[in-house]
Amino acid sequence: MKNAVAIGLMSLLSLGAWAADTDEMRQEGLSLIKQFGSTLKPSLKAAMQSGGPVAAVEVCASQAPMIAAQLASQSGWQLSRVSLKPRNAKMAQADLWEAQVLAEFEQRLLAGAAPKSLVTERHQPEEFRLMKGIVIEKVCLQCHGQQLAPEVQQAIAEHYPSDQATGYELGQLRGAFSVRRSL
Repeated sequence: MKNAVAIGLMSLLSLGAWAADTDEMRQEGLSLIKQFGSTLKPSLKAAMQSGGPVAAVEVCASQAPMIAAQLASQSGWQLSRVSLKPRNAKMAQADLWEAQVLAEFEQRLLAGAAPKSLVTERHQPEEFRLMKGIVIEKVCLQCHGQQLAPEVQQAIAEHYPSDQATGYELGQLRGAFSVRRSL
């Protein structure tokens, strides 16, 4: 009987540690996503002001992968942006779990969920993963919308020959930030 109680207590303690680890990793993952956005957004804004959407496409093509790689190197996490309609098929193609989460995010948005609520994680013994949805805002439509200027179409074709990331409307799910960390 004492052994059963001891095993039960140890199980409860390890579940508590698991929950604390999950909370800590969730915060780390969200912080990393915030760092990525707060590093990329000023560059995109400056590019839009100085050269319009064509310059912004250049920033996304050149700086976004470097920012993600730098943050990954500093943090030990893998960081990417994924989509069911990727702009860069080599870097933004969703894996099976990510595709399932993106479909869930789309359903939640259609049901009226707030864009900021589109966060989910998966904690497994070997890996922790977290995704945070990216929803189309007005400024996004210049490069991801239904009506693109010819020079924007040309810039996208030059940088992303297999682009699928156009045709969006305001408020639609564009994709998600996806972070993972091996345990």
